[in-house]
Amino acid sequence: MSVPTTRTEINHPVIVISVTVMTEIITEYPQFFAATNLEWKMLLYPDKYKDVIIESRSYIVNDNRVIIYGFVIMPNHIHLIWQMKAGRKRKMCKEVFETYCSGNKSRYDLK
Repeated sequence: MSVPTTRTEINHPVIVISVTVMTEIITEYPQFFAATNLEWKMLLYPDKYKDVIIESRSYIVNDNRVIIYGFVIMPNHIHLIWQMKAGRKRKMCKEVFETYCSGNKSRYDLK
């Protein structure tokens, strides 16, 4: 996929400056995402469990994978409204989010 560019030139008798700015094109619309606990168990009451979800959310945002417009953490599931960044696929972002969540079990003494 080619990335469009914007080119600006400034001509001055002494200085010539040429600036090229690369712009990203986001091709995905915002989407609804839900994840549930196995058998709808009420596992997300303690804050330490919510912190895992929040850190996972922060990771995929800071890794420039998605834009998150909103999220809700309930005792047995979560909802996100997110949009994939340019060149990102929903399946891969979902897998990274879930893997990051499951990889933090020992850090929070989760059983």
